[in-house]
Parts: sequence; C-alpha cells; structure tokens
Amino acid sequence: MTYDEIVAEIPKLSAAERERLFEVVVRSLRTDGVREAGGRRNPAAILKWAGALKTDGPPPTDEELKEDYIDYLEKKYS
Repeated sequence: MTYDEIVAEIPKLSAAERERLFEVVVRSLRTDGVREAGGRRNPAAILKWAGALKTDGPPPTDEELKEDYIDYLEKKYS
C-alpha cells in the first residue's frame, strides 16, 4: 500500500481505530528515533507532539475558532 492510499483510508476508520493507529505510529517513531537538528536522535520528540495533539474533548468547530480569533484581535487592537 502506498502512502497516498494509506492517507486516503484513514478518514474511513472509526475514532477508536484512528487512535490505535496513532499509537502504532508513535511506537514506531520511538523505535526508529526522531532526528534532531545536527542529526542526533531524539525518540522523545514525538511524545511532545502527541501531547500537543490530544484534546480533552472534541476539537473546536470552525465557527468557534473564528470567534476566538476575532476576540483575540479585538483585545489586541483595543
């Protein structure tokens, strides 16, 4: 299976299956290691991203993001 075929299949998976897939990818990256600048391996680097991507609830809608951004701009420029 090619990369593009795999990417096309991901949205067809259930949320639980996508979460398990994410865990498999993280485990794989830990095993292989992630390269830092200068070529050094840093297997913990992916864990930082995994934590950043996880949310306590559902992600915000586009409308919520738009409203938050408008609020931010109003506070910034008022």
